[in-house]
Amino acid sequence: MRSVTAVDDREASLTMRLRIASNIRLAREQAGMSQTDLLSAMEHRNPNTIGHRTLLSNWENARYSPSFVWLSRIGAATGRTAGWFLDEHEDD
Repeated sequence: MRSVTAVDDREASLTMRLRIASNIRLAREQAGMSQTDLLSAMEHRNPNTIGHRTLLSNWENARYSPSFVWLSRIGAATGRTAGWFLDEHEDD
């Protein structure tokens, strides 16, 4: 049986991953960018390859969370700070 702390940690991790995913999508949409546009603006090598589009898609669907370095690149491309992605925002 798992401890309450382990369950709480998993829930907190999932909540944060969902928040970051929602914020990445919100920032990209508010900037009027497609996923390919965002990858290009992040100066990512060859944004048209399936693997690179899948990377961003995985972040937007909360399958994985990007590192702080990637959040910084996404922030720079969309006019936000990396910390913005960690806060709650309402979809407009």
